[in-house]
Amino acid sequence: RIFKVLGTPKMEQEAEEWPKDAAVRLADFKPRVGQDLAKIITRVADDEVAMNFIRNILTFNPDKRLTARSALQHAWFLS
Repeated sequence: RIFKVLGTPKMEQEAEEWPKDAAVRLADFKPRVGQDLAKIITRVADDEVAMNFIRNILTFNPDKRLTARSALQHAWFLS
């Protein structure tokens, strides 16, 4: 279901976007194109700060994903 919404990272982005210690490889999944999150999360679609927050917590690579601490310091929570 996650790939249906977010799509799969492109193979050339695997080293950057796919978790290094994942039990499965990106090549194990059929490539999918993601949907526009603004069309799914319509309540905050016009709020660029909120959409930035959502995109950052839905990042595949945990090294690039917001931590709980950094999420609480995101501009969306501070506004």
